[in-house]
Amino acid sequence: MTNIPELRRLHGAATQGEWRLYYAGSRTSSAIVEVQCDEKTPVVSWRGFDDSCRKNAGHKSNAAAIVALHNAAPALFDAADRLARVEAVLASEEAVERVARGVKARRFTRIGRHSTIAHMDAPTENDLDDARAAIAALAGLVGEG
Repeated sequence: MTNIPELRRLHGAATQGEWRLYYAGSRTSSAIVEVQCDEKTPVVSWRGFDDSCRKNAGHKSNAAAIVALHNAAPALFDAADRLARVEAVLASEEAVERVARGVKARRFTRIGRHSTIAHMDAPTENDLDDARAAIAALAGLVGEG
């Protein structure tokens, strides 16, 4: 499993702000491939992009991936946090109880009784089992996404 808190810490310790790819290609000499910060100064200033047998397009693609992932990291961290909250809710007994009450209310309404949900009996064990199955199906959909 990915350690989101550690990734968040590493991202926070890195040069802040939006990063960009600087690329100056040349047919006669090596291309310049840099990852730069907001001030347009290199964040990555080692020979890593230049000192290998990869073609310039490979260097440019690798640098572009670093830039895109750095810039997307805060949104990805937030999405991971939201997903963790959804998973926690889906795993809770409160969710089972609420879904069971909703299932029972829907059945109650379909039968055509003229009463309010407040006057219904508590969910039965079958209602709770139906709710657990519904939540498991939702969790499966989240996992497949």
